[in-house]
Amino acid sequence: MRLRQHVARRAAFQPVAQVARQEGVSPSLVRRSFAETYRPRLAELLNHPQTSPILGLDEFSRARGRLETVVYDPEGGGILGLIPGNGSNLLRAYLEKLPDPDRVRVVTMDMHDAFRQTVQLCLPYARVVVDKFHFLRMVHRALDQVRVAWQGKGHDRTHDALFHARRLLLKAKEKLSFKEEAKLETLFRLFPALKTAWQLKEGLREWYHSATWREALDGMGEWLGQVRRSWLEPFRALLGTFREWGEEILNYFSCRVTNGPLEGKNNRIKVIKRLGYGYRNADNLRIRIHLTNRSQWALA
Repeated sequence: MRLRQHVARRAAFQPVAQVARQEGVSPSLVRRSFAETYRPRLAELLNHPQTSPILGLDEFSRARGRLETVVYDPEGGGILGLIPGNGSNLLRAYLEKLPDPDRVRVVTMDMHDAFRQTVQLCLPYARVVVDKFHFLRMVHRALDQVRVAWQGKGHDRTHDALFHARRLLLKAKEKLSFKEEAKLETLFRLFPALKTAWQLKEGLREWYHSATWREALDGMGEWLGQVRRSWLEPFRALLGTFREWGEEILNYFSCRVTNGPLEGKNNRIKVIKRLGYGYRNADNLRIRIHLTNRSQWALA
């Protein structure tokens, strides 16, 4: 028993093959010890989830075509649950097990309608907030689509200039050097539409600094008017997005909550996936993620 716990503790943070080699045991023993020690804890976490006043929902790809939903506590900084898939049924089952669902006041997420419907059903007192950075990424994508469209129309010289301008166009205005500003001005003289797209991107970034909900509502009306007048299709596609999610986007100015910290967790998850640690079982991956984010899982 002692050996199994010792091996499981080491396997929590080291590759299976390395632990087996150093401890003089078989890799299968390391895997069994790890599973026997930690899988009951994983089941306990899923069957008895914790409630937090603010929840974050996001998703990541465990493998090609296989998604996982992350339930996150932005205030405490920990991952509360990992749910297979990104549909509504398993998330609903998880939320229905929360001990005090009325305590949840805010849920921040990307624009995934299955998440929204499930939250509205299970957490009727919670306000849904579209993650600020997710919406900004959509605008960045629209800007890049404008760049790519012009890149395909130009000759070799302009093609190369537009190709190498991607990062520069997405960089925040206040972080541009004088040299970078000059490069953009040269590019904008050649491609006025690209300047319009860049100004729309910067306009939305500025909008997120609105002081109040009312100011944000007025500012969004102005920004959407600029989008309509731009006749840039990648941006005009966002008009439908705002019709569908406008209330949840504006809720940010009442709560000021984002999934930003969760993006850091997702980067750590990617590292765990890349390292592999010799595991192919999905539960073992979930255990490793919880171990990384929940120090109380570690054995004494």
